[in-house]
Amino acid sequence: FFLVFEDSHRKAQLNLGFSLYKLRDFQKAAIQFDKAAKTDKYAAEAALWKGLSLKSLPDFPQAAAVLKAVLKARDLVGSFDKPRYVAFTEDLCAHSRSQIIGCTRCLDLCPADAIAPAGDHVAVDAYICAGCGQCAAVCPTGAAAYALPPADTLMRKLRALLTAYREAGGGEPVVLVHDEAHGTPLIEALARFGDGLPANVLPFSVNEVTQIGLETIAAAFAYGAAAVRLLLRAKPRLDEDACACGAHSRWARLRRRARGDNRNR
Repeated sequence: FFLVFEDSHRKAQLNLGFSLYKLRDFQKAAIQFDKAAKTDKYAAEAALWKGLSLKSLPDFPQAAAVLKAVLKARDLVGSFDKPRYVAFTEDLCAHSRSQIIGCTRCLDLCPADAIAPAGDHVAVDAYICAGCGQCAAVCPTGAAAYALPPADTLMRKLRALLTAYREAGGGEPVVLVHDEAHGTPLIEALARFGDGLPANVLPFSVNEVTQIGLETIAAAFAYGAAAVRLLLRAKPRLDEDACACGAHSRWARLRRRARGDNRNR
């Protein structure tokens, strides 16, 4: 009974496809022919008419070009470069000496679990690192340094900002540090729908606000800033992107268990 019903159902879809094709509704016709092709009895005929329906669509040349590009990309084999956010110097790391743990600051803070002990030092997995910069901000020896951009580049940019503001006659500058993804849209919305930022508040964009260390804050005051403010998210970006339903935390625990690190952090 089921086979008879299935056959009649597919035949009805095939006939509906013919009707839609005559009405020049080629997109819906192609959908019905695709359904009818699921039965071997009508597969060849339905596939033929589906092809004719797709070819009759007004945007068929563009669709065909896109499909050709997708099929070509499917067969490509190669590698891609992921941004390396943190430059790490093993010789400067104070994690351990003579099997005695000395420093675990970066291990305790990394929200992506991209840092693992590796003998007397730690190792940063660049493929997991999401670039929050907390390790570089708290590293007591400078072994971990933010690389996008490097700290010296960031401070030159900060000096140029404050110098230009002072030369233009501005006073009491307040540096507002924000990230591109979160802070920039908020500042633009404030300017579009409100009064904007006060004249003495200078937006300073970075990759992640958490990459800012004491050296950058000290440099801001040395270059003439009256205050430094940080525009933070309600939740860290990694919490929003990767920690939904606790999935990221479970993954982090599994990684630590696999490498024998049972510390609860």
